Amino acid sequence: MREESAGRVLVVDDEEHICTLCKRALSMHGFEVVTTTDPEEALKLAEEQKFDVLLADIRMPKMDGMELATRVRAMHPDIAVVFITGFGTMEMAIRAVEEGADGFVPKPFGVEDIVSAVRQAVEKRKVEVEAIRLDQLLRLFEVTRTITSTLDLEEVCKVVLDKAVEETGAAGGS
Repeated sequence: MREESAGRVLVVDDEEHICTLCKRALSMHGFEVVTTTDPEEALKLAEEQKFDVLLADIRMPKMDGMELATRVRAMHPDIAVVFITGFGTMEMAIRAVEEGADGFVPKPFGVEDIVSAVRQAVEKRKVEVEAIRLDQLLRLFEVTRTITSTLDLEEVCKVVLDKAVEETGAAGGS
């Protein structure tokens, strides 16, 4: 029987040995890992496959990691992003977090640094997705409670229509 994956990670770094190190480290901890040294190829991979985490170097030729993350997030808004860089300044870490990074690991790093950052990013995203799901369920419950407490069919239809307009952002209904 196959063990469940800890998550799927797309590693993008222009240094092949960093990709290899990350793949070995994360694979040993149950992650499925795909690597590339080319950000353009990373975009193609992200179009074709679903990943839980994008682990990307910030400074790369062709496209920096922040632009890559922005473009991947446009396709997959729920993907976690962890940046790695050999030019880790406090300002860059702050900018990365402001850009929506879920983690930041300066080079040189140890195996546990990468594994820990990726695990934390996966857990953070799971919590965020669950919070969204619970919020949606709460809104559905509120509508259901309103409907079941209302006996007037016309009022029930109005409540359903109002909630549908509210949830879809429509201009109105008839």
